[in-house]
Amino acid sequence: MKKTLSFWLAGFLMAFSCASYADALTSLGLQAKQFYVWYINKQVNQVFPLLDREIGRYVDASTVESLRRDYRRDQLPGGADYFLKAQDYDERDWLAHIKPGRPLTFSEAVVVPVSFGSRSEVTVLVFFTKRHDGWKIIKVDDMLPYSSPGN
Repeated sequence: MKKTLSFWLAGFLMAFSCASYADALTSLGLQAKQFYVWYINKQVNQVFPLLDREIGRYVDASTVESLRRDYRRDQLPGGADYFLKAQDYDERDWLAHIKPGRPLTFSEAVVVPVSFGSRSEVTVLVFFTKRHDGWKIIKVDDMLPYSSPGN
């Protein structure tokens, strides 16, 4: 009897934890969208988001620290906005058209594709990892083909 009860209890707990994890993954698309609404609105209001303390709600502290250090040295990667992977964009169009895709899980990271704009759509890959205070962005990459530095 105890073995049967233990078996059912273990099965229930596994199913519950899998369901909670699936819910967390689904919510990452919403979290990515909330981040980008906040981020683009900061830029619209002439506030540099990377220097705003609120960025820590969305982005991992070590990522923020590294980006701030690179910013102080005028060495931000890529020659475009790190989180948007673009230089010039229509803020209104992008705010109205932020479309998170289906999350993909890879061991410690979850990747959420996020597309912006209605005319010339741009897509970035947003990497999240679980921290003690929730899911945080650890990296953003573009979907462009490789281009060597000098091209």
